[in-house]
Amino acid sequence: MRRMRGNVFTKRAMTLVELVVAMALTMLFASACIMLIYPVSRIYTYVNETSRAQMVADNVIGSLRAECARTYISAHDDVWISPSITTAYTITTAPLVDEDGPVLVIRRNYDHCETIASDYSLRDDAFNAYNAVYEAEQTALGSDGEPQTGTGGSAASRAVYRMFDPAGDPEFRNTNAGYVHYGYFEMDPNASGRVNPTKYYDFTNPLPFAMYGDYMVELNFHGLQYTTDSLGNVPAFVLCDVSVVRNSQAVYTRENVVLCFASATGVSAAAPTTAP
Repeated sequence: MRRMRGNVFTKRAMTLVELVVAMALTMLFASACIMLIYPVSRIYTYVNETSRAQMVADNVIGSLRAECARTYISAHDDVWISPSITTAYTITTAPLVDEDGPVLVIRRNYDHCETIASDYSLRDDAFNAYNAVYEAEQTALGSDGEPQTGTGGSAASRAVYRMFDPAGDPEFRNTNAGYVHYGYFEMDPNASGRVNPTKYYDFTNPLPFAMYGDYMVELNFHGLQYTTDSLGNVPAFVLCDVSVVRNSQAVYTRENVVLCFASATGVSAAAPTTAP
């Protein structure tokens, strides 16, 4: 008879040594993957943040250029730079002037001037001063019986109210610093010397707060240049450094941005060919 051989089944399991070796190999593979993924992730995050910051800077620069192109420059002292941020929202009797600083003061038209800055922090007294003008206009009715909005030297847009948190405590109406704001003031058109704010007119934020996201903006004006034309030696352009900041760290910076002014003749000053 043919002898039948039984099937032999081995029940040999993985040894501890094999398990340790497998775990070690797995850890080496995982470490290699992390070493490859981590720098790629950092590059993606950096490019994403830089792109967003660049978009914010481009929007700010576009707004600044458009605003400066609508000026009314007719004299040497129609543009000046202040090193004190309070110049942006406080009426002063003695202008503090320097070669560079965070505030640009320009003539807006014949009897109004404007301050440009990104560190506005309007105090409650500025709000109350503006509000007093508004209330006075509301009580002074015209011939048609309607409030004479805008007749007290202020603007009908009331843009200043959008710069404050309406749901916040009335005692703390300060706006957030780090957003670009424009402050408009009346001035004495017959006064000699530098244009100087003499009366509150209006404040506005040209860009929506949502555009900034978690970024803030810092402005530094410098390099004010003049040109000689039929009006004399008048401001032609100024340079501006625009820094987009997050958590007190500059994410993106555009240096020496050229902001050209329009003269009273309606012709914009030409930018220098050497400027970036």
